[in-house]
Amino acid sequence: MLYSLPIKAQLFCNSESGANLIIYSNYEGGYLNINIDQNIPNIKLGICTYEAVAVNVSGPFAGNITEVVFAGFGDINNTGCGPTIPGVSITGVPAGIVTTYTATNNNIALTNYLGNPLDFVNIPLVNCMVSGSGCFEDTNDGGGGNSSPQIVNFFLSEFGPGTTLYYHWTDYSCFPSAVFNVSDGGNCCLQTPASDPNPIFLGGSNYSFLPDDTLLCNGAVTLNLSFYPVLYQPPLYPGYVWSNGVTGPIITITQPGTYSFTVGDYCHAYGSFLTDTITVLPCSCFTASLIIEPEPCGTATATVFTDIAGIYTYNWSGLPAETGAWVS
Repeated sequence: MLYSLPIKAQLFCNSESGANLIIYSNYEGGYLNINIDQNIPNIKLGICTYEAVAVNVSGPFAGNITEVVFAGFGDINNTGCGPTIPGVSITGVPAGIVTTYTATNNNIALTNYLGNPLDFVNIPLVNCMVSGSGCFEDTNDGGGGNSSPQIVNFFLSEFGPGTTLYYHWTDYSCFPSAVFNVSDGGNCCLQTPASDPNPIFLGGSNYSFLPDDTLLCNGAVTLNLSFYPVLYQPPLYPGYVWSNGVTGPIITITQPGTYSFTVGDYCHAYGSFLTDTITVLPCSCFTASLIIEPEPCGTATATVFTDIAGIYTYNWSGLPAETGAWVS
């Protein structure tokens, strides 16, 4: 009979709150057995690994888990931690409360804080949820994985307001075969970001570089995406490539139309590039005269409609400054 002693960590980051975040992270994945042996309310469970992980949740208070999110590279066919694990799996909780972000699913999650700049190029590399690797403040210390504050802040954002970090257990190696009791806590409480916010992050795997549209006025409009620098640049990688053939993060547009780009980064390469689209509309204006006849009570309302869809600014004369489509 196989018998595993529980793991003794005994580090709790905050007392119980409205929503209690528990995180397990490593690089090598493996078999993760979690025993909810303590009546902690409203548990939010976050898991981050590079290699595939098989998670099993059990215990008398397993029903206290209200949400589970896996966010990591989530590779397939992990043969390094015992019997082969074909892909990320989570059992012991209802499937409806589980969200999975992986490269395999083509929905790898972005971090809400950038990685720390690499020393030799001063460009952040790890801007997506890849893996844990131990209790580190800097992504340069994590061997290509996420820093502990990156991991914690992603899950705090994902689970929303009112969530606090209860504990975080992190390492590089395969998860031990022993059972993780939640009463034993974790081994890391680092959560203050040591890097800048990610300017394209919208939550989960969603992101945005550009507004939906813009106006082409004064002959040209310039778009500059240098705020999101990527390490993968020419000559080894294409970098930013625009739909009209322009390369690089900056483009000057002189003709109306729809423009898009692709760019690769640490987690978005080999065809799964980041991309965004913007519609550049012609800039036009016209003047219309409108006489407003007041009603007997001394007030009147006027509204101007346009037949062509677009972005319009209304400037009314003879009235206090108004820029809307209607005035009273």
